[in-house]
Amino acid sequence: MHEHLKRLVPVAAGPGPGRVLIFQGLRVRMGMASGTSSAEEVTFNASLGRVKYGGALMAAAKAIQDAAQGGMVLATSSTFKQLSVESLGSELLVISMGEHVLKAGEEAVQVYHLLNQALSYRAFHLGAVRSVAQSSLGILQAPYGQAAVCFMNAVGVGILEAWNPTVAAAALKLYQGCAQAALCQHGGYLMEAVDGLCLAAFGSAAAAVRWALDTLTRCLELDWPPELLEHELGEAVELMSVNNQGPTSPPAAARSLARASCEGIREVAGRATPPASSGRVYQLQVHKLLFRGLRVKVGIDYGPVHADLHAVTGRVTYRGKAMNRAARICGSAKSGQVWASSGAWHAAQHDLNNRVDSLSYGPAGAEQAAGGMSSAAAALPVAATNLGSFKLKGIKVQATSSPHSCPAQSQEW
Repeated sequence: MHEHLKRLVPVAAGPGPGRVLIFQGLRVRMGMASGTSSAEEVTFNASLGRVKYGGALMAAAKAIQDAAQGGMVLATSSTFKQLSVESLGSELLVISMGEHVLKAGEEAVQVYHLLNQALSYRAFHLGAVRSVAQSSLGILQAPYGQAAVCFMNAVGVGILEAWNPTVAAAALKLYQGCAQAALCQHGGYLMEAVDGLCLAAFGSAAAAVRWALDTLTRCLELDWPPELLEHELGEAVELMSVNNQGPTSPPAAARSLARASCEGIREVAGRATPPASSGRVYQLQVHKLLFRGLRVKVGIDYGPVHADLHAVTGRVTYRGKAMNRAARICGSAKSGQVWASSGAWHAAQHDLNNRVDSLSYGPAGAEQAAGGMSSAAAALPVAATNLGSFKLKGIKVQATSSPHSCPAQSQEW
């Protein structure tokens, strides 16, 4: 979106009719934080007759100021929450710049860019937030025009909350943290995250598919609450296959075992039996982990979208048929599956198996994306299964496919 807005409002060669002055003189930057954690942070200097602030409040204000470019006014969520709703949209333009780590070793914080409406064009010609790392995208990095919309949903959340609200809340926190951590690495923009829903948009359909597969893979490895793993909506489910290898030597059996252990989203390969001298018949047992923890499903569609800036939240909202189709595709998908429309799959399939392109989605490029992805999702090619045409609540969709990592468990559409 940033590049589109820069082209839409280009820098002029000089003053003239219809041109707006956005910079002149010194480039001043400001940082704003609000709230005090203790009375010791506010003291009165009698000699100067002034109130002095210190502690965590001053440290937060200094950190956010250091992250600003010249001409920026940045604020943390503590300040943003105190702005009146009446001022938002009428007097101020508030832009969410995403979540950033401002100092090494600290947690990420939400950063907002505040502008006077008369200087709104300035936002398109400023640099990025100067942070240590970025953990979620801001609106200037959000897709524009065409987008892959992903509805990711945890199945049976209402049942789990009625059964054990504490366990359900802990599980949802783990799931949302996993999905959102992978989201930034794949270049996705978070639109909504509430309960079991994680709604995201991508400029690349290939990135959307990779994110969905990567998140499902990561969820198998999460440290789920033990109580959840005893429930039918969270218990581990494995598929065991047995292959008779015939007369072979122990080294050959070991190589077969190694090959088998590389297959699938996650597999636990059993020992080749019996472990005896050469000439024996080896039986290879391979356990494929199909489910573990929350059951998650994904629906993806790709197409034109209309982007709007929400005046109160400072975030982008999208409208368009792709939003409705993705939601309905997700509603029809089964647990543990990624379903994509034919439009999404056709847009994704070329880049999906081009390793350089498929790893270059994140804000920091290919290196960041590859570093954050699980080895299975990063290395395995992706194929799909054609499931035919479906009619979902008045919308006819040619459902190509279920993208899935090869030779992994199939997640179909």
